[in-house]
Amino acid sequence: MTTVPAYVPPPMAPVRSTPLIQRPAPSATPSSMPVYNAGSSMTPSSLLALALPIMAGIFY
Repeated sequence: MTTVPAYVPPPMAPVRSTPLIQRPAPSATPSSMPVYNAGSSMTPSSLLALALPIMAGIFY
């Protein structure tokens, strides 16, 4: 009677495998990083969203 091994290790993966996400090809023009614009973050609607709870707490 032959015994079946409880665990059979998987075959070894190849040493050189292709990556799932391919690296982009180098371009001639350098990519510019996005610049954070602080003026666009403080729109009137965001100021109202900050001031409305404060005013409601004072006058309520």
